[in-house]
Amino acid sequence: MKRSKLISTLSARKRRRTSNVDYFIMSLKAFHIFFISVSTLLAIWFGVWGLRSYFNRAENSLILVLAIMSFIVAGVLIVYGIKIFQKLKTL
Repeated sequence: MKRSKLISTLSARKRRRTSNVDYFIMSLKAFHIFFISVSTLLAIWFGVWGLRSYFNRAENSLILVLAIMSFIVAGVLIVYGIKIFQKLKTL
């Protein structure tokens, strides 16, 4: 009798741990949306930093080119994020 109670207690603990772990695991969909959002914000931040750095210090034009490229990447990421969000809605 004691052995069956022990087994049921252990299996209940195991189920509880699994449910707690599942609570903290982010879905692939949520991670993808999060990653695209963070990447877009980082690209915009880098572009703003590049423009400020170029106009404040009048450095070489490489910083200006990188800032413009960063804004282009941010635009592409925004378009990609919208398209993938629409596609993930159906899943």
